[in-house]
Amino acid sequence: MSRAEKRAFYQRVRKLGYREFWQAMDELHTRAYELAARHYKEAMDIVLTPRQKAAVVAKAEEIRELWDGVFEISVDATADDGHLVDESAVYGVDCRNGRCEF
Repeated sequence: MSRAEKRAFYQRVRKLGYREFWQAMDELHTRAYELAARHYKEAMDIVLTPRQKAAVVAKAEEIRELWDGVFEISVDATADDGHLVDESAVYGVDCRNGRCEF
């Protein structure tokens, strides 16, 4: 993402209302989750047999839905994970001291 694209994204986010902001964050989390799932599935295609891959995918869905109760990926579902990178850092925005800069 270029500096101009980051700046344009930041400007769009700044104009969002409360509900629109959280909808946008949920969309970003969903897209990131789906991308990660695609990476793992592609890796499993290389290393595992189709039967093993199906078992891993089924178990991952079981863990996500039954153990964690996450049927839809959202900020609320991923907020407890301390390993997620803050969205502002992902887009190259430094928001320390309450002031956001590129």
